[in-house]
Amino acid sequence: MIIERYNPSQDGKAFRHSAFLAMADEFRSVILGALEVLQEIEFEFLELDKAHAEQMRPDLLYRHALPFCITERSFFELSESSRLVLAALLAGHTLALTHLDYHLDGSDPDPDASATARRMPSATATAYSLRMVYAAGRILDRLDRPCTVFEQALDPISGFVVSRMHQDWYERYSPAQLSDAANQLDAYLTSPQSRIQGSGYWEVMIRGSFASHRSCPTMPVVETARALRRLRQVVDEIADFREDLLAGLVTSPLLFALNNRKNGGDLTAAVLSLWQGMRSSAKSDIEGRLAECWYLTAEAGGLDRAYKYADQLWRDAIAYCQTTLGPRSEGYLSLFDLKRAKLEMLVEARWMNVRTEAVFV
Repeated sequence: MIIERYNPSQDGKAFRHSAFLAMADEFRSVILGALEVLQEIEFEFLELDKAHAEQMRPDLLYRHALPFCITERSFFELSESSRLVLAALLAGHTLALTHLDYHLDGSDPDPDASATARRMPSATATAYSLRMVYAAGRILDRLDRPCTVFEQALDPISGFVVSRMHQDWYERYSPAQLSDAANQLDAYLTSPQSRIQGSGYWEVMIRGSFASHRSCPTMPVVETARALRRLRQVVDEIADFREDLLAGLVTSPLLFALNNRKNGGDLTAAVLSLWQGMRSSAKSDIEGRLAECWYLTAEAGGLDRAYKYADQLWRDAIAYCQTTLGPRSEGYLSLFDLKRAKLEMLVEARWMNVRTEAVFV
C-alpha cells in the first residue's frame, strides 16, 4: 500500500476519502473476517441481539481496526489469527465503550454519520458493554492468549478510557473547571490522566497486536500511539466544540480561550450562563447563549490556538515517527495525515464539523 503524504495545501476531504479507500482495499479481508466473528456472537435474549445489530457499524469498526492492521503488517504478518484478535479488541473496546460516551458526556450521535456508535437506553448499554467484554475473552480463548491481551491492552487502556469517561460525567457543568485557566490548560495538555488521552482505541489496537504475539511494543511505538491519541482528541474537540460546551465539558479550545486574559471573565460568565440554561427545566435561549460563548471563544483565539497546537502535534509526531521507526512508520504516518487533513477541513468549514463519506460497506 502506497499512500502519498498529506500536504495542508491539499483538499483534505479528497485525501481522506482516497486514503480510507486504499486502506480498505488492503485490509478488507482481515476486517471482514473480524466482523464475521462478531456477527456470530449469540445472545440469550432478543433485546441485546437487536442492540448488537445496531452497533455493528462497518465504517466505525473499520476505522478502529486500522491501527491494529497497520501494526500487524509492519511488525508481524496478517494471518488467520489476526481476525480473531481484531474481533476481540473491537468487542472489548469499540463495541463495549463507544456508545457509553453518549450517556457519560451527555451528547447525542450524529444520525447521519456512518462512523459513530448508536445510542441505546442506559440499562441496555450497561448490559451490552459487559457482554462485549465477556465476548472478547471468549474469542481470545480460542487462541489461548486472553490474559496477555487483557493485561497489556484492554485493562490498562480501555480501563483508563471508561474511567476517564466517567470522570468527564462527574465533572460536567462544574464551575471549578473554569478557574485558574493557566494551570488547567497545562494539566490538560500534559497530565497522563487528562481527557486529551481519552481516545484510546489507537493504543489498544497497537498494544493488542503486540500482545497477541506475546511481545511488547518498543517505546517509540508507544509514543507514536499516544501521539495519535492526543492529535485525534484535539482535532475532535475543535469539531465538537459546540456539542461539548452544551454537555458541560471543558475542552482545549475553551481552555486556550480562557487562558487569554483579554476576555476570560466575560467568557467564563457566558459559559456559566449557558450551563445554567442547560440545567434548567425551561432551557431558555440556549442558541443565543451558545452563540455568545462561540463568539467570545473565537475572539480570544481559542479555536486558532487549538488548531496551531494540533498542527504542531502533527509535525512533531511525523518527525519522531520517521526518525525512530524508519520504514515501519509508513502506515502510522498515514493515520497522522488523516487527522491533519480533518483539521484542515475544519478550517475551511469555519470550524464546523464535516463528515467523511462511508467507505467500508
